[in-house]
Formats: sequence, structure tokens, C-alpha cells
Amino acid sequence: MIVYKNTGLEHHLDKCIGKEIIVSVVDVDGFEIPVACVTQSQHLKSVAKHYIEEGKRVFIFLGYSKFDTSLQIAKDLGCGVVFECGSKFENASKANPVEIERLAGQNGISQNIKRIAAIYANSVPFSMTYGHAEKEVRRSVTDQDCVAQAINIFGSIVQKNKKKAAEKNAISECKNVR
Repeated sequence: MIVYKNTGLEHHLDKCIGKEIIVSVVDVDGFEIPVACVTQSQHLKSVAKHYIEEGKRVFIFLGYSKFDTSLQIAKDLGCGVVFECGSKFENASKANPVEIERLAGQNGISQNIKRIAAIYANSVPFSMTYGHAEKEVRRSVTDQDCVAQAINIFGSIVQKNKKKAAEKNAISECKNVR
């Protein structure tokens, strides 16, 4: 059934709405909770916000179509995300970004290897060692053809971070001379 026809909130509903709803830019089947499929992808945020204001628990469907945009909208609104396999996070902004990327890869969505590499590179040396972080990058990237590229990106980000830290901590000669 079509709801809010000819407005920015126009979308299709597959069943009656309870306490939860999934908002998506593509038609999806197989979920127990109702799915609202927006007729135009640019209205995803408006429809999700509408249901949040009605007091519903909203999940944004993350599929191959508009993955980054959908994820950003979910983070902006503080709502949950759900994947085709049924895995979901209650709040996208509090979810582990590596887990989101890993599930994306498992659901046939191309991973953002630069984002994965940056997440782990920025953890070195604070919360993990270089070796441990490199191992996590290898484990997180699901496409084996992209692992080497992700490791190279990881290494270059770590080197940039080291260089920045060294420059920041360097004492200029002028300060030492009186």
C-alpha cells in the first residue's frame, strides 16, 4: 500500500506498523517487522524521521544500493541499521564501524577498505600494537583480493600518523636558544 502519495514522505508499506519499522530505498522481503520502501531515495531521511517522531523504533536497511548514504542517515538520526541477513544494530552511531564493514562484506556490499585501514591505523599505538592491528585489518577485509591494498593503506596511514606526532613533539631550536 502506498502512504503519503505525492509528498516527500511517499513510500510503500508491506504490512501494518507496530513498534518497529525498517525504512529502505529498495524493496526487501523476509523480515518480520514491516518495511517502508521510499519511492525516491532522497526521501529516506524524511520518512525515517517521520516514524521516529511517531515514536517508532526505526532501522535503516543497509544494502548495496546507497550504502554509505543510508548509513550516514542512520547515524545522523540515531536510529538502527539492519542487513539483508537479519543482523542489526540498535544504534548506528554507537555501533562498531569495523563490524558494520564486516557485515557489509558478508552481505555482498563492497567494503570501504580505506575506512577499515584508517580505523585500525588510528588505534596504533594507543589501544593495540602495529602487528595486532595489521592482523585485524586482514581479518576484517572479506575480499581476499583487497587485503594487500588494505594493508598498504594501513601502513601508509600509520607512517603519516608517526610523522605528524614527531613534528608535533619536536622542539624548535629557537625555543632552546637564549
